[in-house]
Amino acid sequence: MLPTSYEANDPDLPPCPPRPSDDRRAALSGPGGPVPARPARSVGAGDVSGRRREHGDRYRLRQQRGGITARAPIQSRAGDIAARLRRTRGGRVAALSARVFARGDGIVRRDISGERRPEFRVHAARAEEGRALLLLQDGRDDHLRPAVRRATGGHSLYAKSVGPDRPEFPGPLMRPMRTIRRALEWARRRLEGASVEEPRRTAGTLLAHVLQKDYLYLIARPEELLSESAWTEFVRSVERRARGEPLQYITGHQEFFGLDFLVTPDVLIPRPETELIVEAVLERAKDAEALLIDVGTGSGCLAVTLAVHLPRARVLALDISEAALAVARRNARRHGVHARIEFLASDLFSALEAMPQPPRADFIVANPPYISEAELPTLPREVRDHEPRVALIAGPDAASVQRRLFAEGPKFLKPGGYLICEMGYGQYPSLHAILDAEVWDLIEVKRDLQGIERTLVLRRRA
Repeated sequence: MLPTSYEANDPDLPPCPPRPSDDRRAALSGPGGPVPARPARSVGAGDVSGRRREHGDRYRLRQQRGGITARAPIQSRAGDIAARLRRTRGGRVAALSARVFARGDGIVRRDISGERRPEFRVHAARAEEGRALLLLQDGRDDHLRPAVRRATGGHSLYAKSVGPDRPEFPGPLMRPMRTIRRALEWARRRLEGASVEEPRRTAGTLLAHVLQKDYLYLIARPEELLSESAWTEFVRSVERRARGEPLQYITGHQEFFGLDFLVTPDVLIPRPETELIVEAVLERAKDAEALLIDVGTGSGCLAVTLAVHLPRARVLALDISEAALAVARRNARRHGVHARIEFLASDLFSALEAMPQPPRADFIVANPPYISEAELPTLPREVRDHEPRVALIAGPDAASVQRRLFAEGPKFLKPGGYLICEMGYGQYPSLHAILDAEVWDLIEVKRDLQGIERTLVLRRRA
């Protein structure tokens, strides 16, 4: 059986030496003519050194190219696979020597020790139909060289180059490194190189999301192989995160006050500090049949969470974005509270002002935009480049939306009702200065875990 060959055209390799001239060939000849090549040594029944009987025939190939001789012993399983490995540059062949090792898990590994690129290795894995997949891979196990040929059944497939512009890893060729452990290690290095915070935790979250498993599953099965589809999706997710896309937009989920919320680029990602608004309401509402107005509901995290924890309460959820309202409705249905929440497209209170009898609520809650246009370049890339501007930027004046809340809110609030809103870093002194003392009583200023004044609790005077 003639050996099947594949070529790996690597542009990083230096050109091979030219073929020797006729004078050099004559110098290599003896008195009786050219020196003949030594015939291949036959493998006899008694010669068992360096080979395994259970893996079929072993061949020793001798090549003469450019005066360089290479030996490539190749081992096959049941005599059905034989491969001759060549590297070419401009049609000239560079010699390689190969050592073949067999493992019981069905993966054959060929370690290539060439003079030019000693760190290269070739992996061969048997496919389900009994053919072999060949992969040229560098020593770091996380990048492929362009133009690697897959030698199976007489046809070839070239692997794509891997890098910032071409992040795809060809699935069929990556079987040797598709374990959970190696996938997580590759992702950690990739994210760390992209300056992503908590790269190890992020890698685990992405892989658990792709596999639809929890993190304990990854810890318990580090050597489990990933399917081609799972590996491809995982690589794409890691590359998205490395380019700065928020983790929550990749997974489509974010936890808030113990509940899981769907999130998309149409809504602001719920933050832990916004939970202070929920705590402030629950401390004062108890389990009353209250009416709440959520201004700028976004994903619906405040409206849905309050409806879940106040089973007798009704909520009006307002937002200027129809796309955000669609996400909020989905979250309300997921948590079974959609019957008690009414979603209205509204610029602050505009939808309520158009009603014949505007409602009077017990609570108004809001996480309004409180970042000025001048502050936008200073934000992290995840926020600046991916989260919706309408939910972030208040305009030239960072407090402009909060000023409107203080001025328009009393019309839709019962006497003794509460306005609870979030504010930005260092905003409290300026907000306190614009409060109308004849309308509002300042009840509390809640600080977040970093000690920043984050939540303002006001009560309308009777």
